Amino acid sequence: MKIIQTAIIQNTQNYTDTDDYRLVRGMITKAIQNMQNPPGSGTFLLREKTPGAKKQAGRTVNGVDAIKTGFMEYLHTVAGWEFEERVTPTLGACDAVFHFPSGRKPFIVEWETGNISSTHRATNRILTAILRNDASGGVVILPSAKMYAHLTDRIGNFREMEPYIDLYRRLDSLSTEPYFFGYVEIEQDGLSNSIEYLSGRIDGLALISRQP
Repeated sequence: MKIIQTAIIQNTQNYTDTDDYRLVRGMITKAIQNMQNPPGSGTFLLREKTPGAKKQAGRTVNGVDAIKTGFMEYLHTVAGWEFEERVTPTLGACDAVFHFPSGRKPFIVEWETGNISSTHRATNRILTAILRNDASGGVVILPSAKMYAHLTDRIGNFREMEPYIDLYRRLDSLSTEPYFFGYVEIEQDGLSNSIEYLSGRIDGLALISRQP
């Protein structure tokens, strides 16, 4: 899997210059870049959408459950992140949370290959956690438009969130402490019609990242 870009929305008081940010950025980058499909192939491929066909996960396009599972399992088993943690008690659980050894407030990752409305909620959850001093930063990971074309319909993707970036860039006074928010745009390494479509269910094809 490759990273197309990290769109930095908020970076107050030079948060990206800190050792803590470099630590989480490195773990997230490695978790994404090490993902592979088929497992053991050393690369991440998707089967191309069936031309002209209605999107059906596992039949004409790729499902998304197994993709998220591989990324999350890497962060948890290799990098020590927590799963499904409520950083702010009154908000929903976050996909993955890292607690800094330095004592800095946690960093949140939301992997958004769910419905597009879920992407808006994930964005608001991170920014609200920063506002309430429950987190120091976070990223939302989104498929590119090219990746979205081969995945099930109406899922979160960078192109659909891009028009809202100017709005979120105005939120530069959520905290007096340094904080960070951004979108990470991802994409498959290539397409292949010699592999199966990914199922819409978590069915054992976990796409585990290559461990060091």
